[in-house]
Amino acid sequence: MLITVPASPGGIMKTVNYGGRCFWIFALALCFAAPAFAEQKTVVLQVDNMPCASCPIMVKTALSKVKGVTSAEVSLKSHSATVRYDDAVTNIETLMKATANAGFPSRLAVEKGKK
Repeated sequence: MLITVPASPGGIMKTVNYGGRCFWIFALALCFAAPAFAEQKTVVLQVDNMPCASCPIMVKTALSKVKGVTSAEVSLKSHSATVRYDDAVTNIETLMKATANAGFPSRLAVEKGKK
């Protein structure tokens, strides 16, 4: 992009090529903006193997350690885990694997989409 700008207070004009710089500034800004395009999703996992009061704590801890999880709420009463996560970083299979690795296999109950 060629832009004509005053070169000095005396009124002499010069043409400056900003094309290359603008492209790189835009590309750099786009790289840093990419996380803004990530989508927050909420999923409810059914966790059947939780017989005691400490089980939800272990499930929540396992889910919270997964990169991309922003919150995890686990209910002993409903045997479920409600998880908010960044779908650009993790997915439902990884969440279910995390609960299974902690000794609490889970399955998809509800996927709520954007939140």
